[in-house]
Amino acid sequence: MASQLRSASASQASAHASSGPDSLALLFTGQGSQYPGMGLELFNAYPVFRQTLEECAALLQADGLDLLHLLYGGASAGELERTEHAQPAIVAVSHALWRLWESFGLRFDRTAGHSIGEYPAAVAAGVMNLADMLRLAAARGRCMGQAPSGGMAAVFASEAEVAALLTDHPRMTIAAVNAPGSLTVSGPHAELAAFLSDLGARGIGFKELRVAHAFHSPDMRGAAESFAPVVQGVQLAAPSAMTLVSTVSGQAVAGQVARPEYWTGQITAPVRFADAVATLARGGTLAVEGGPSASLSGLVDQCATGLRSIASLASALSFALIDRLMLRFLRSTSMISALTASPSFRWLRA
Repeated sequence: MASQLRSASASQASAHASSGPDSLALLFTGQGSQYPGMGLELFNAYPVFRQTLEECAALLQADGLDLLHLLYGGASAGELERTEHAQPAIVAVSHALWRLWESFGLRFDRTAGHSIGEYPAAVAAGVMNLADMLRLAAARGRCMGQAPSGGMAAVFASEAEVAALLTDHPRMTIAAVNAPGSLTVSGPHAELAAFLSDLGARGIGFKELRVAHAFHSPDMRGAAESFAPVVQGVQLAAPSAMTLVSTVSGQAVAGQVARPEYWTGQITAPVRFADAVATLARGGTLAVEGGPSASLSGLVDQCATGLRSIASLASALSFALIDRLMLRFLRSTSMISALTASPSFRWLRA
């Protein structure tokens, strides 16, 4: 793919003058993106992807998880949806996708992840190693899976509107700000039902999500406390391989992510994905979604920051088709000439 992009850009670069962006961003998807068979075509076709997943599977055996069974061995959607299964499966596939993109010659300068997606982002940025990421993802999934039952819903309104409405529903909280008009709320089932009824009466759109727990809410405090001893036993470092943009703060981070408190607090803190997109957009115009769905790419478009995102995987598309679509997208938006015009732009390795 890198050679295709170079060839395509050669005939266009001289026709356009542009300062170009300075980085290619890498986005990692969060929970809810999983599905049985995700990445199977890549597993069968690309040795790098297969070998990376086999390495992850070997490491996860210590936690009693059979990754390849969950992904390709006939596990049901319900089995994979369980939090203790979904989270390690998502980070393993996401990590394998990053390795695959790298093997094609793409070089990333910035990264961010949505909730559990911050873990493969941390590996890519040099904050933690692969074995520790998988150990933490498995433990995080177990701790969160033992939290009280609860629910979540997507709400199609501004953060200010939702925050004002939540004053009458004190046990509900904003769990994620995904785009200017797309939020997620979280809370106990009864309180969620009352809040959604209030939204309906006001004509505000919403969609209840298929989850078993109230993620990123105070109901996760017990999970964070249980998770703390695990993350305290892991060696963490400041980002060194690429810039890490936090979806807790929405800003580029350094030493904060080298402290265990960041990762325990991340379990209860709202995901500020829209702010992270705004930060990423200040350094470039193109991102690749390294995860099993196209959910973040859609949210990036809603943020309207000028950043564009291309999904690595979609359940109905083969990777070869996505490869062609990516090239077609770049050509149709004249982005190849813009990207290659800047001498500092290093997303295609020599």
